[in-house]
Amino acid sequence: MLVETLQPLLAPVVLISACGLLIMALNARTMTVKARIRQLHLERLTITEKVGEAGSASSTQRLRYEGVGNQSDNLLRRLQLMRAALMCMVGSVVLMLISSLLIGLHGVLRITSIPAVTVFVLGLLSMLAGAAVFLLELRLSLREITYEHQRIMALTLPGADEGGAQ
Repeated sequence: MLVETLQPLLAPVVLISACGLLIMALNARTMTVKARIRQLHLERLTITEKVGEAGSASSTQRLRYEGVGNQSDNLLRRLQLMRAALMCMVGSVVLMLISSLLIGLHGVLRITSIPAVTVFVLGLLSMLAGAAVFLLELRLSLREITYEHQRIMALTLPGADEGGAQ
């Protein structure tokens, strides 16, 4: 009887582990994006101070100042998506734990299995939603680096002629 009671608990346990790995990956990405936002804020403040001391901004400073602002806004949107994905994944873990408890109660007390199955399906849907949001964030991350790359590659060296190096 113990084997028959514990065997159905394996599916939620495996999914809890999978969610845990995704949560760790998302958390690491979140920390990296937060650090990048702080770095961009510092760069924007530095540009502001330099322009204040000089009295005017060079074209490169204006371009970078604008780029830093755009990047900060985009990173903040990505951070919000990561938070949503994390909330879905943590919600999935909670639902899988409840599902495990209900499966165990079903095995021991012979209560109906409908609540356990319902909670398990909700946990799967929550995990699916978290993974979908994570994929959306990954897609946006490529846009962000592409934007930065294009802006930097568009710069020309001051004093370089039209046919000169870029």
